[in-house]
Amino acid sequence: MDLPTFINRRTTVTAVAACTAIGMLLLNVVASAAINTVVDTVPVGWNPNAVAIAPDGAHVYILNEDSAPGSSNGEVSVIDVSTSAVETTVTVGRTPLSIAVTPDGSHVYVANYSSGSVSVIDTTTNTATATVTVGTNPETVAITPDGTRAYVTNNGSASVSVIDTSTSTVTATVSVGTSPGAIAVSPDSARAYVANNGSANVSVIDTSSDTVSATISVGTYPASVAITPDGLTAYVTNLVSDSVSVIDTSADAVVLTASVGDGPNAVALTPDGTFAYIVNTLAQSISVIETSSNNVIATVAVGTTPSGVAITPDGTRVYVTNNGSGSVSVISTATNAVTSTITVGARPYGIAITPDGRRTYVANYNSFDVSVIDSEASAEPVLDASAWTSHLQQLPMPPSGDCTEVADDDYAWGTGITGGWQPTWASWAALGQGGWACGRTLTNTGGNRWIVTQQ
Repeated sequence: MDLPTFINRRTTVTAVAACTAIGMLLLNVVASAAINTVVDTVPVGWNPNAVAIAPDGAHVYILNEDSAPGSSNGEVSVIDVSTSAVETTVTVGRTPLSIAVTPDGSHVYVANYSSGSVSVIDTTTNTATATVTVGTNPETVAITPDGTRAYVTNNGSASVSVIDTSTSTVTATVSVGTSPGAIAVSPDSARAYVANNGSANVSVIDTSSDTVSATISVGTYPASVAITPDGLTAYVTNLVSDSVSVIDTSADAVVLTASVGDGPNAVALTPDGTFAYIVNTLAQSISVIETSSNNVIATVAVGTTPSGVAITPDGTRVYVTNNGSGSVSVISTATNAVTSTITVGARPYGIAITPDGRRTYVANYNSFDVSVIDSEASAEPVLDASAWTSHLQQLPMPPSGDCTEVADDDYAWGTGITGGWQPTWASWAALGQGGWACGRTLTNTGGNRWIVTQQ
């Protein structure tokens, strides 16, 4: 039963009265809506390990380590978001490990670990237009926010190759520490921070000269790095020393080392930069760091061998791939508790969320497919029908998220009546007050009523 069939914009009092008898049924529809469920499973190539999404959200790029068992090349599966189908497949180099899309969405860059090269894909034609020779075992590629350069860490040759994106040529090779892996570029494109796995330090590259301007000692085996949106702080996870090094980027110095769980292997920051979520692969947990104090404020248990992490554009939820348990844990950033565990394919690893937050894509390494999660509905509060027997649940006002104020006669809503909190229906006009439309959920100006309708 489709809720909008019964309650639509500008509902009249007569139509609302007719719905009174099915009020509880409507509540159940809302409560059982597709929230954090897999809505599609898309077959792709062999051993998909990473996901990148176009800035406009129209296409998803899946990195497959192999095109077939024993093949000499990897490939990129291009998924059309509107159809959840593979539109085309692009052959790249051998053992591709990292993929990045330029800010304007015009090109995709793929680091081919075993080929010592970077494949450049033109997204207009979905063809590889260039293969750029770089150092030994390129592991990670990062595009500058201004889109002018791609920085590639060469794990086997202790260097970073700098590619001019306008010409697809290497313009500089920068010597860094031993076994460079992860890399992050500052929001102003001025510096690149390179985590050197083998030398327990971070090389800071001045992108104006492509030279190392600082070398910062961190913990043992730095595995990932992320920079706050304001560019003032970098967070480096140290896999072996079970810690996070907090770097003040103005001084390029470690200002604090935070102890976290066993095997911190990845980090993601909320869009506003207020929290850092650390994936502790061996501890099977997520450490939450409040960036204002750099204190660990929560530790959240997740599934077996967590690996990838992504945060919704509105910063309300964290999605974690559990490589060992074939699932994705969804964490509310408001409570730092797991609100949902979603079964996906075998050995999920890479994960990414569309810019509008509606879909989450998970690369399942061992089942050779991609799970598509409907994450739009999870942004909305979920009606608990049982709560109507005791009280009306509350929403904070003004509402957060993408909300639009509506007139007092636009929607129908549920409220309580004398003799107990049972669902009945009335129009906004009957109550003489407006409210806000937030996705598919409304609340009135009193801030204390759940609305069971949609735009």
